[in-house]
Formats: sequence, structure tokens, C-alpha cells
Amino acid sequence: TTNAYEGTDSKQWVLRRLSTVKKANEGTETGERFSALLESLVSFERNVALSKDNYSCWEAFLLVTPEEFHAIAERHIDSLNRTLFGNEALGWETARKANTLDYYFKYLELYPEGEHSNLAKKKTIDLRVGNWSMDKYDDYPADWNRGIPSGDSWIDITNRTDSEIELLFSGKKSYSIIVPGHGITTIKVENGNYMMRMFSKEQSVYDIFSKKATFTGGTYSYECSFTNRDLERIKKLTNSNSY
Repeated sequence: TTNAYEGTDSKQWVLRRLSTVKKANEGTETGERFSALLESLVSFERNVALSKDNYSCWEAFLLVTPEEFHAIAERHIDSLNRTLFGNEALGWETARKANTLDYYFKYLELYPEGEHSNLAKKKTIDLRVGNWSMDKYDDYPADWNRGIPSGDSWIDITNRTDSEIELLFSGKKSYSIIVPGHGITTIKVENGNYMMRMFSKEQSVYDIFSKKATFTGGTYSYECSFTNRDLERIKKLTNSNSY
């Protein structure tokens, strides 16, 4: 998925700018030149998507190309939906075998109330945490929570930044919580060991935290307080409950 979307912002700007200039100069030699250049670049993106014919490539194609070129991507996505997700049971089997974010998200998009929707949501959290550290946290060992008392823990999260943040907790059960800028939110989790990931929803440069946490009951507090100048300091605090 990452490779399919690499550089989409710059590609999108170039292709859509070319489309705008082409339309503004229709019927002129300049318009014809820009039209030919646009067609050439879109053809390249189309061939990349056709060579793989999967969701991530066609969705990347939709992101970067002007709307007038979207019909082919929409047809291929519809075909993939019918072939791989024609009914809920088939869709779940497709997602389970692929075990990727793309396919779990597609299952949830098509079957938000499906029989396996809760497990699919958990898998998306586990894989997002695992993808950060290049490990897999979607298959925890049987003794992962050995010695930890049953019950629940409460986690108070204070966000002192301007940006919305998301905290992911991946374990035998998994949780996701979004905290608005300068907001305070509390979440209840089942006692256990978790891999945590935190990132800013608006500033991806802060997509840098992954750590193990153990909750054994009671209340825990996490405070997120950083600015653009604090990046190096923040990296040194990843073993602390205060970011």
C-alpha cells in the first residue's frame, strides 16, 4: 500500500494542473500539447494499475488523476468487489487470506455490520501497530498476558497539542481512540499487555511512537505535549508516560 501511494501529492498536483491548463486552452496548439502530455502521464499511471490490478493501485490512480480519467478505475474496482467480495462470507475469506489493511478496510466498507466486522476492526488496529515497527502484532502468544490479573484499567489521555491524535492499543483485545487538540479523553481497556502506537492526525512527522505497555488495573495517565521544535526531545521520552 505504501508504495502504491508514494508521491501521490506531487503527482496529483502535476496531473490536475495539466488538466486545468489543457481545458483553459482547448482548441489551441497549446491545449493540444498539454493534452498529449497529460494523456501520456495518465497512461503511465494506468499501466501501473493494470499490471497489478489491486485495490491500492486503482485507489492511488483515483487519487492522482483528474476525474475525467476515473471511469476505468471505477470499473476495475467494481470488478474486484464482485470477484473478491461478492457476499459477506466470500469477502471475509478474501480479507482473512490476504491479511492486509487494504482488504480488511474493504470488507468493513462493504459489510460494516458483517458477522466478522469486530474482528476485522481489531485486525486493522493490530496491523497498523505492526506495520510501524515492521513486526506482526496480530498473532499474540498464548502466554502474552500471563500473570496479569483479570479486570479493567482506565486510561486518561490529555492532548496539549493543536493537532488531533490517535492512540492504538494492540493486544488480545485492541482499541483505538482519537483525542482532539487540547482535549481530554478516558478509555477503559481490559487488563493486559499491549503494543501502543500514537500519531498526530494532522502532522505525520509525529507518527513516531510505538512502545509496550502493561495495564494491571486502576488508572493510568498519558499526556501528549509537543511542538514543532520538540521532535528530538520527544524521541527521548518514548519510555515515559508523558510524550
